[in-house]
Amino acid sequence: MFLKASSPLARIADLSMRLTPASVAKLLVAGRRARYGDRRVDPRGQIAGRFFTALRIPEDQKGLDAFRAFFDTLGERGGFTGTPPVAARDIDMPLDGRDLTARLYTPQGAPENGPLILFYHGGGFVLGSVRGYDPVCRRLAATSGYRVLSVEYRLAPEHPWPAAADDARDSWDWVQRHADRLGIDAADVVLSGDSAGGALAMVIANHAAATPLAAQPAGLALIYPAARITLETPEEQALVASELLLGAKVLHWFKDQYAGDRVVATDVSVSPALDEENLRGWPPALILTAGFDPLRPGAEFLRDSLSAHGRMVELHEYPSMIHGFINLGRHFDEADDAIRRIAAHAQRCCSLRRQTQLEEKQQ
Repeated sequence: MFLKASSPLARIADLSMRLTPASVAKLLVAGRRARYGDRRVDPRGQIAGRFFTALRIPEDQKGLDAFRAFFDTLGERGGFTGTPPVAARDIDMPLDGRDLTARLYTPQGAPENGPLILFYHGGGFVLGSVRGYDPVCRRLAATSGYRVLSVEYRLAPEHPWPAAADDARDSWDWVQRHADRLGIDAADVVLSGDSAGGALAMVIANHAAATPLAAQPAGLALIYPAARITLETPEEQALVASELLLGAKVLHWFKDQYAGDRVVATDVSVSPALDEENLRGWPPALILTAGFDPLRPGAEFLRDSLSAHGRMVELHEYPSMIHGFINLGRHFDEADDAIRRIAAHAQRCCSLRRQTQLEEKQQ
């Protein structure tokens, strides 16, 4: 069944999820519940994932606009509820040859000149926006007690590769130069993002590691990152074939829109986990994965590479989840658990950075 994505459709999808208790969802997928090894997908996750892969891929700008509106509205409506008040304001981010915008979230009690979580949204470099990820960033700011800056980087196909990677590196440099304007300590910046945004956070980490005398991130918190997009292993192919949100049709469309024939899948600007040299310079990293996500094996490869290089890395898997669950905090408790883990990791990284700085001064 192929449906045209739209904002009304996103509202219907969110309502249907809320009106489908876990017990009912289990009955709906009885006998057809996806499995992989000893993993069993969450029934509501299977319904949501199959719903997304049934959507019609847009063929023109009007269709793309509708698809983006669908994605953003689903994120807004399916996002977290009950988040404490968080102040938010949009800021201009002038870069070389273009202007980006970003949204700064400041939770109550956030210290002046304190830490920042620099966040990049997902969406295959084609979908997603600051607006659609507003519930995620508000929750992250409220839970961590830190400011969060969500960057509106350019999307394909209007701005194909390497636009997003360039925006990520340049926005990192902009944050370092404008720490006073943001009210943060430039040495206490933790990089975060999900899916394509996770890849952009990795691109920044590699960029920083390549210039060790320049400012370095305090840590990374990656949510099912697009760490390696070759997707060639049998496990990756099997997870693609499960058609749970990231099916073959969607993945090929993302690739064609962003990379096309302009760059190979092994290029470190699109598969940053393959940048072996610069991984050696990473700060502590947290990697969150979903059991039924084709990107999970690539994230596990990243963990193994970082560990082999002696870097501090922790990977936590949500075995019953699908790609994209962080945007459905209204429906999955795992999303809130993921936010708490990211917040705690950011706090540990900044504490460790300050402790190290203090020890260096005392020597």
